[in-house]
Amino acid sequence: MYTPAVRLTLVSKPECYLCVEAQQVIQRVLDAAAEREIDIDYDEINIFENDELAEKYGDEIPVVLINDMPYASFQVHEDRLAYAILHERSKMRAKANRRAWWRRGKK
Repeated sequence: MYTPAVRLTLVSKPECYLCVEAQQVIQRVLDAAAEREIDIDYDEINIFENDELAEKYGDEIPVVLINDMPYASFQVHEDRLAYAILHERSKMRAKANRRAWWRRGKK
């Protein structure tokens, strides 16, 4: 069954030690997900290059977004992030199943 990739975004800024820690945590989660063939689209956005995000999250850096929804700010915990990604993936899979249930058995 096809499940779209979970979108994971880190909103960060240069010379931010919490951002570096968040990057390291996210990289470990991405590596573990790749080993288990879990698709994650990862993007990192510099808050100084995005006025909308700067206005929204300026005082909360780093911010992690899962499917464009805020998940964590300041500190990112590896086990909690991995669980949140799996949970979001499960929700996406269930939503895809609900959309297609009536197509089953039709030619």
